[in-house]
Amino acid sequence: MASLLPSIPVINMDDLKPGTESWISTSQKVTHALEEYGCFMAVYESVSKELRNDVLDSLKSLFNLPKEAKIKNTSDKPFHGYMGPIPIRPLYESMGIDHPTSLDDVQNFSNLMWPSGNDHFSNHLSSAPKADETNLGAEIHTDKSFITILGQINPVNGLQVEIKDGKWVDVEILPSSFVVLATDPFMAWSNGRVKPPCHRVIMDGEEDRHSTVLFSYKKGIIETPEELVDEEHRSKFKPFDHYKFLEFFSKDEIYLDEKAIKLFCGA
Repeated sequence: MASLLPSIPVINMDDLKPGTESWISTSQKVTHALEEYGCFMAVYESVSKELRNDVLDSLKSLFNLPKEAKIKNTSDKPFHGYMGPIPIRPLYESMGIDHPTSLDDVQNFSNLMWPSGNDHFSNHLSSAPKADETNLGAEIHTDKSFITILGQINPVNGLQVEIKDGKWVDVEILPSSFVVLATDPFMAWSNGRVKPPCHRVIMDGEEDRHSTVLFSYKKGIIETPEELVDEEHRSKFKPFDHYKFLEFFSKDEIYLDEKAIKLFCGA
């Protein structure tokens, strides 16, 4: 059972301009939050309630499509495209969209799902359990992207994060906010300075949980900056290709191993 307190840090991201005192102060807060928790909640009021409602409607339309339509969204990259429920995640279903900030790519995805036309889109959903279903929406894991930004679209919580002392924290995502999570590759990039938080999704109601997730992946080689390596902080990870790590991690025997990044590129 998770504890309601302490929670993860909450940082206001509105009206920030590079180089200003507020920018520098916020940067310091972000650094501290990542080093201490591996995550934080970013408040960004510019995302309106109307936009969230529009996204929620789009999510429902997308995941209500028949399976034969959803599986058209294929990808040769691990963990991209459509991912349906599997035995270890029976309540989880996701729809990945490559380059979601590109209008052309989003339109191409929309045309694939709705040949007759539909401009709405989204990219992630977890379903709530019914009376005879398990309450685990997503198993305990750390992320394999470079950085993860999670947005809760409807008021159905369930995200839990493990903090340093081993306690699980229920994360009640505030309106107009996003949860930013460090990942395994980010840990390697930071030379172990930032640890990715273990997290899971627990469902305990009859209502579906809808969320959007931005997974950032780095093309090419990830390596630790020189300024993070010295005599007291020896290099802990070798440079590595992000997508080759995903291929390595997607192997059945590695899939749930939290030490996968160290097995892949540990120095």
